Amino acid sequence: MEVAPLMLQFLSHRACSRDTMDSLLFQPTRFLYCCDDKDRTVFVHLGSVIRHFMYFLDQFERSGHYGRVKGRSLESLLLDEIEGRTQFRRIWEPGHRLPYQVAGRTGTDVDVFVQKGELAVMFDCKSYGVNRSYELGDGQLCWERSEQAKRWLRFAQQTAMVIAEHRVDLGLPESIRGILPFVCTGWPEFLFEPSQDYFMPDGMPRIATVREIVGYLADLDEQSGSNLLLDEWAVLFDS
Repeated sequence: MEVAPLMLQFLSHRACSRDTMDSLLFQPTRFLYCCDDKDRTVFVHLGSVIRHFMYFLDQFERSGHYGRVKGRSLESLLLDEIEGRTQFRRIWEPGHRLPYQVAGRTGTDVDVFVQKGELAVMFDCKSYGVNRSYELGDGQLCWERSEQAKRWLRFAQQTAMVIAEHRVDLGLPESIRGILPFVCTGWPEFLFEPSQDYFMPDGMPRIATVREIVGYLADLDEQSGSNLLLDEWAVLFDS
């Protein structure tokens, strides 16, 4: 029974900082049943909990890697959370494929694409896990992961540029004036310097977890959303 408190702590955790992975990805909705908000009474489905933990533990022991979330699952989760908790709404379904090349590559998918007022926000979802060496701070792995994460964001911006260039043929809503690209990841990505360019002026990471993204979008009204069109990473449409 000594492990039970740790299980409960993991399952009920709400990531409020970038010190832990985004536990929502690994927390199916039927593990916890909140019965009374006043006294915070919670029932836990222990059968599901044990099966869930044993699966990831087995994967980790076999390969040294945490189980990764399937890409489509991460996309669906992000879109569901955005539409359920913010006023942003989808423009395309998750994984919409562009018929144009992006940075010389064909078959680029737009994972999650949402709009509120004049602002469209595009997310490139990366479900890659991490391994023991990364968790233990292997310098080379951490550097490579940092550089890879930066490339993800630059590619997301290039994708936004292609969408803006072909916005008429793609049938985008006329009310949109620009696109702000982000990357959504399962683990917080810790970037080596220089990293200032990969955070917004208010500190919001441009390579962010589901919780960070949803919390950020939930606080945006139409005026503040329109102001984001002045952001250095925003891709504006031609008049």
